[in-house]
Amino acid sequence: MDDSSKISVSQASGVTVVALKSASLLDAVEIDTIGRQIDAALADLTAPKVILDLRNLQNLSSSMIGVFLTVHKKAQATKGRVVLCGLKPHLMKVFQIANLDRILSFAADGHEALKRLQD
Repeated sequence: MDDSSKISVSQASGVTVVALKSASLLDAVEIDTIGRQIDAALADLTAPKVILDLRNLQNLSSSMIGVFLTVHKKAQATKGRVVLCGLKPHLMKVFQIANLDRILSFAADGHEALKRLQD
């Protein structure tokens, strides 16, 4: 991806790691851009195993949560799996309050996320 990318994409042991670069995801245009960039990064994968690395994230909007849910649904549709990792405790509470911790999979860090996807 070019320098204007809001994400970085790498591979680790057959898993696609998508790291968000932004600390705050509140702007609708930025969120739309990130959603499109994640879609493009995962477009050619069948049964993708994906880690969404959120360790840089300090703030997010409900629209960004929608992007995470969309990535999860698309992966599930092709028998893939997604694990979100590195989420700060105050942001994790948002997912718990909305009961999204029952739908999405979370890990403390990339190592734990990778282990979960390899099980």
